[in-house]
Amino acid sequence: MEVEKNVQIKLCIGLVGICVLSIVGDECDGVHNDLLQIGAENWHDNLPEHDKPIEGIYSFSCNVHYSDDDITYEIIESMGES
Repeated sequence: MEVEKNVQIKLCIGLVGICVLSIVGDECDGVHNDLLQIGAENWHDNLPEHDKPIEGIYSFSCNVHYSDDDITYEIIESMGES
């Protein structure tokens, strides 16, 4: 059975890599566990294509789909910060 949850994630991309600033929404723990399991860099690389800065802070809203042992992300909207 597939379950879908909505989450907003804020990231900082910098010289030393990806830093997750916040995870807010229906399924914060599941996303956090996914991040811890594979690391922030790999997690970010595995996200679907979306608008993101080369460097800086940005956030995105996504639907998180859970099915058995699989988790997939559907990016709804991404927003850069000034």
